[in-house]
Formats: sequence, C-alpha cells, structure tokens
Amino acid sequence: MKTPEQWLQDPELFATSAMALLSDVWGTEFIEWDPTTLALQLKTDFGFEPSPALQDRIQAACSLFTSNLFFVSIETFNPICDTLNFGITVSNLLVPADLDDVLWGISEARILLGDDFQEDEFSHDVKRYIGLLLSQAGIRKPPKMLEFAEYDAAEAERYRSELDDELLSEVFWKTQEEDKVRLTRENNVRIMLLFRQLSLLPIRTGDTQFIRELMSRTQP
Repeated sequence: MKTPEQWLQDPELFATSAMALLSDVWGTEFIEWDPTTLALQLKTDFGFEPSPALQDRIQAACSLFTSNLFFVSIETFNPICDTLNFGITVSNLLVPADLDDVLWGISEARILLGDDFQEDEFSHDVKRYIGLLLSQAGIRKPPKMLEFAEYDAAEAERYRSELDDELLSEVFWKTQEEDKVRLTRENNVRIMLLFRQLSLLPIRTGDTQFIRELMSRTQP
C-alpha cells in the first residue's frame, strides 16, 4: 500500500484525493491557509518539497470553498477547470479552458462541494463561455453535467431554420445524442477512476466526515 507521502507525489493524484489525504491529517483548516504556509507544512509533515502542480491542484480545490469566484468570474473559472484537469497554471496569463477541462472541472467541483454546488450560481459569462465551447465542438445536446450552458440565441435560431428537413433533423439529433452519450461515458470513466483512487488512499482517523462525504459523492 502506498503511503500518504507517496500518494501526494503521484502526478496522477486528483485534487479531491489530495484534499482527502490532507484533511485526514490536518482537518479542514488548511483550506484557509495561504499557498506559502501550505507548502511549508507539507514539507514539514510529509518530508518532501511539493511540486507546483500538486500545490496548484490543492489551491484550486480550496478556492472552491473560500469564495464563489468559480461560479461568477470567467477569469477564475478558466484556470480552476484547467488546473483540476491536470493543466499547468501560468502566472499572469489566462489560459482558456477547453471543453474537456470544463467538463472535468465542473464534475470535480460538484464532487467536492456536494450540496453547496448550485448551477444557478453560474454567471451569464460562464454559462455563455461553456455554450461557446460546446458550439465550437458542434454539440447542441450537452451532457447532463453541462445542461445549464447558454447558447447564442442567433446561432440557435440558425440551427432551427437549417433543420426544417425532417430527415436531416433526425440524422442531426441522432448524431447529437451519440456525442452526448460519448462525452458522458468518458466523464463517468474519470469519475470511477477518482472513486477507485479514493478507495485506495491510506486514510487514518482525521476528518472522517469530510472524507465520507467525498466518497459518497463519487458513488456510481
């Protein structure tokens, strides 16, 4: 069995798993720590210098609990989704999240926040950004995780006018359903991988309520 130290140095460790490991040792107060304090405490308690990628994923997860900027600010939403999807944070540079980043970022945010995750808190800008990514991918029927996305009204009307032909419309929406199923299936596989990873963690006696809640949110 891998030790907490080994897990925390695993480049494939999900942010949710990192949160579970740290809450087992520290409780949940670390969520409020600044990045420097967190890095120093990781080195002190676990005996290794945390990688920038690990620190970024932990900070991205913590930020979900300390403000609502993920829901209302596109400047915050983008890097959090990118980081939760194992992207690299670049200081002073906004890297646009792609559809895969957004789908996973929202999925993991749902898992972490549980009942505190409210779709209606997303701002118009964030919803429109997600709708734009879906449109660019040719997806008009989004997976359930992204059903709150907003599409451009003019574009939606254009689709309706172009699909007057019954046969064309049937073929189009059949393809759309297939794309929706594919995206959902791929995302569910990642959720199951997260669930498996959580089940393998050497959790001891710390904040078991927080950990139990995380585990329950990843149940298939």
